[in-house]
Amino acid sequence: MFSGPGRVIATVTFDFDADGRITAIHNVANPDKLQAVADGTAHDLGTQ
Repeated sequence: MFSGPGRVIATVTFDFDADGRITAIHNVANPDKLQAVADGTAHDLGTQ
C-alpha cells in the first residue's frame, strides 16, 4: 500500500504459483476502488 497525507494512493498485490514464483502483479490506483482500503473494510474471502 502506498499512502500520502490522509489517503491511500495505490495498492500492489501479487499472485504466486505453487513454487512461490510471482505470476502476476496487480496495481490499483482508482480512488473509488481504494475507498474500502482507506476505510479499513474487511472482507471474508473464505478458505483457500
